[in-house]
Amino acid sequence: MSESQEQRLYEELTVGKAKVKDDATMRHVLEYLSELSPVQVKAIRIASNHLGSSFNIVKSNGYVDWKKEKKY
Repeated sequence: MSESQEQRLYEELTVGKAKVKDDATMRHVLEYLSELSPVQVKAIRIASNHLGSSFNIVKSNGYVDWKKEKKY
């Protein structure tokens, strides 16, 4: 995924929703998104669309598990 695609996905997942509050977390979310497979990206978009403003990427199971793996 290119950097511009990552940024668009990040914006798609955060616009009108709970936004990431600091630069470090934003960088981590962008890194997480860059490592997702196309199927995972599709799943996260579906979750975001279904949950609407309740969706929070930072609280998602995938992100939380990824963050533990990376020890951030």
